Amino acid sequence: LTGERRYAVHWYRIVHPLGDAPPAAVAIYIPRVLPGIGYVDLFANGTPLDVPALRAANHWNQPVLAPVPAALLGGRDALEVLVAVTYDTRTTYSLAPVHVGAEVPLRRAAAWRSFLQSGAPEAVSYAFLVLGVFALGFWARRPRESPYLLFGLATIVWYLRTLHYYVEVVPIDGLLFWWLTINTMSWLMMLVYLFALRFQGRQLRWAEYSLVGLVLATGLLTLPGVGLEPALTSTLAYAAQVAISLAVTALLTRDAIRARTRESIALSAALWLNIAFGVHDLLLKDAVLDPRNVFLLPYGALFLFGAFLYAVLRRYAVAIESVERTNASLEERLESRTRELQASHERLRAVEREQTLAAERQRLMRDMHDGLGSSLMSSLVMVQQGRLQ
Repeated sequence: LTGERRYAVHWYRIVHPLGDAPPAAVAIYIPRVLPGIGYVDLFANGTPLDVPALRAANHWNQPVLAPVPAALLGGRDALEVLVAVTYDTRTTYSLAPVHVGAEVPLRRAAAWRSFLQSGAPEAVSYAFLVLGVFALGFWARRPRESPYLLFGLATIVWYLRTLHYYVEVVPIDGLLFWWLTINTMSWLMMLVYLFALRFQGRQLRWAEYSLVGLVLATGLLTLPGVGLEPALTSTLAYAAQVAISLAVTALLTRDAIRARTRESIALSAALWLNIAFGVHDLLLKDAVLDPRNVFLLPYGALFLFGAFLYAVLRRYAVAIESVERTNASLEERLESRTRELQASHERLRAVEREQTLAAERQRLMRDMHDGLGSSLMSSLVMVQQGRLQ
């Protein structure tokens, strides 16, 4: 009995025969241990083993690989492994099957398991964080494009959300880090659904108020020092997130089916897939599923943000096509106007030529008139003077 907690210890004993020719190096491998509110100790032939993975902040997501010192194997025909799980009886725990054998193949299995459970989620989170920074930069140049702001903020929140999958040493207080882990999921939901609503041109006030209320309620109920049971509040918070996700995603799916646009359908499919991943991880966390399963929600980013990018790129492509069509229409109108101007110019040149010819005719007539009049006057004077026959 420690304070208000009641802890119990479950012991597991595995006897592994070494045989006449034991391997040069023996190791103990456990794919996953989910001790809940508790911890795990490992013993080899009665000697405790120091396993860093069991003391890491993300021990629940780390495969356990414990090499057995050769000194503990000498002169023995079997290796006795004891696993002690100390847990809070008001919660639960799960322990994956324990493997004992040659170290080399078990180390390869642990490395592959570590990549699936923590290495790949870390790479995905950094990749989308870089895309989010570019999205925020684009939004800074075009503040009216709010989907880019929401996308950028969502990638930052996703990065914070996935830290607990691979961070072995927490740089802040453990309770505060736990609070951040719980609440980043609500923040992410709010940003994701606001993006989807803005993208589809919908304003569902009740949905937006529900999302904001979920963020506030989850943040207050899970605050360190409130006094509520962390395991209970986390389960309730996740259950509320799933319920609101189901309601909002159902409405977005209905709108996507009505709109029949590829980007809306892709976004809805990604949301449903992430809900399924979230339910799977919730069941895995609560020891309902086999602990050898891998948490799937970190991989949901590939589909969720992939759908985001597809929707944004589709909209960008549609905008480019619209600009191209507008430019083509303007070019056609410009060519038509150019042809009209050329025809008008030809008509004007013809009129100018006619006017030039008329003016020349008038000049000639005037010159002819003036010359003939002068000749007639001269002849008349000469006749009067008798100088002309």
